Amino acid sequence: MLEDISDRKQAEVDLLHRTLHDSLTELPNRICFHDAVTQSIATAPPGGELAILLIDLDRFKEINDTLGHHYGDLLLCEFAAALSRQLRPPDTIARLGGDEFAVLLQVDGDAAAAAKSAVARIDDLLAQPYQVEGLPLSVEASIGIARFPHDGQDVDELLQHADIAMYLAKASGSGHTFYEASDNAQDRRRLGLLGELRRAITERELVLHYQPKLDLRTKRIDRVEALVRWQHPTQGLVPPVEFIPLAEQTGLINPLTLHVLDEALAQCRQWLDEGRDISVSVNLSPRSLNDSGFPAAVAERLRMHSVPAENLLLEVTESAIIFDPTRAEETLRALSGLGVRLALDDFGTGHSSLALLGRLPLDQIKIDRSFVTDLMTNPGNDVIVRSIISLGHQLGLEVVGEGVETNEVTARLKQYGCDILQGYTLTPPLPPGELEHWLEEQQLP
Repeated sequence: MLEDISDRKQAEVDLLHRTLHDSLTELPNRICFHDAVTQSIATAPPGGELAILLIDLDRFKEINDTLGHHYGDLLLCEFAAALSRQLRPPDTIARLGGDEFAVLLQVDGDAAAAAKSAVARIDDLLAQPYQVEGLPLSVEASIGIARFPHDGQDVDELLQHADIAMYLAKASGSGHTFYEASDNAQDRRRLGLLGELRRAITERELVLHYQPKLDLRTKRIDRVEALVRWQHPTQGLVPPVEFIPLAEQTGLINPLTLHVLDEALAQCRQWLDEGRDISVSVNLSPRSLNDSGFPAAVAERLRMHSVPAENLLLEVTESAIIFDPTRAEETLRALSGLGVRLALDDFGTGHSSLALLGRLPLDQIKIDRSFVTDLMTNPGNDVIVRSIISLGHQLGLEVVGEGVETNEVTARLKQYGCDILQGYTLTPPLPPGELEHWLEEQQLP
């Protein structure tokens, strides 16, 4: 009987532990952290302060995508153990879920100073790679900080404000940011958009507009660039500048890219069925270039939509390649092996070496619009544009001038031997139906 009671009590203890702790890292979970903050606020002395640090590991999803969840889980455990060793015993460390951790600092004095000290210790943890089954894995973090009573009177308000600060730290690349009340109005909207973006992808609120490209050699328009827009149910058409950076700072950029690819290929197939031989181009993010499974995903969608590979052009920026040149080159070679055409976008603004440019399996370079827009008034840009066109041709690449807005720039690009132009001198990006009408008016395919 006594043994049964003891077993039952132990089972109850085990159940309580599982309810309050993360099963992977054994750290307190969100429920436990919520209770700890609530209790600390209730028992804080007059004038007492607390600090909450919200920690989000940057680029963790890429480790999961590249190496698999086994390595990702082991890395989370290593980081959790290191974080537990580095901070003081009175503090509470929790894993809130995914790659998000939280720290409650029990402060004796100034919460801001205590938070800065804790951030410095966390930065030390991230300075060296973690050895995970023989592989050195490096991560960075964005940390948002909120203080009691300065930034909130209860746990929900403090966590919300720490989340806003963390988002700002991630967006600015600053590493850590203290919450300020002035952040609230503008970033509540951005955070709201971020929260709605996943739904927007699944519910097909993201729509594509297409900007045509004129081949100056043939006088034909047989290619377009797909540009995503968000048809928000209450805010109308949200421009990409407001949500693409949000997606790039999270794991949403990969499903967003695949959604755009799906829609563009479906539209391409429709045009082919209607007798219009129009190629489409789609922009890639750095995350896509670092995703070893991306070429297979592209191949599957080409098969699914029955679109010839040569009708798809993928555009990448110099900065995306430079982030991890070796992996980017592997991905680009795999895509080129499918027959997909590749373009280097925004050329002239990044840091790619000529050796790297010569190695990559490119078909096209696009002169950055900043050089094209001022072509007629800036002698320096004139020299740069001529040099890029000459370099591209010597490498056997097509050269595109983007951001063309006047007939004078069009004539100058043609004089210099530019192959293709794109810009408002033709038309702004248009929905598919309007683009087809525009093409008919131009008496072009």
